[in-house]
Amino acid sequence: EAGKFKISNPDYIISKEGKLCYLGTTSTTAEDNIAVFTNIPAGCEATVNLDNLGQTTWNNHPSIEINGKVTVKATNPTTINSEASCIFTVKTGGTLTLSDKVTLNNTSANPSSCVKVEEGGTLILDGAKITLTSTTGPVGISITNGTLIMNSGTISGMHGPAIVATNSNI
Repeated sequence: EAGKFKISNPDYIISKEGKLCYLGTTSTTAEDNIAVFTNIPAGCEATVNLDNLGQTTWNNHPSIEINGKVTVKATNPTTINSEASCIFTVKTGGTLTLSDKVTLNNTSANPSSCVKVEEGGTLILDGAKITLTSTTGPVGISITNGTLIMNSGTISGMHGPAIVATNSNI
């Protein structure tokens, strides 16, 4: 249960299944690297340092759902490459912060957006780059009844608007 236990080491969390999870992995499988994000339950905060992941190319996987408060950072410039139609989906109550030195690159042949923010979700760009390298694709960020805080960063390579917002706060 979220909030029932406190972990003093910020490199670990209690997953939504109640397991102790390391916020990094030396594994090179996409499943293990994606699990670092999906194990962060609603109501919990965690920082994921991309330098601690075994790899950051995730092909043939669905969008990674963000339910907790997740900050993604890197010591060295790091790109998350994904063929998913959407790399991250920020769910109700979730917050995703993308720090500088982090780049999201959607390589899908049929992307919908790089980041999707659902009702009650929040995306914070703190210097991150969002890019699209496929030959088609509508938007960088889509927000429906959510919040976007863009302190700094860039959105480039889109074949449509960089941001599409419906009933949202920007």
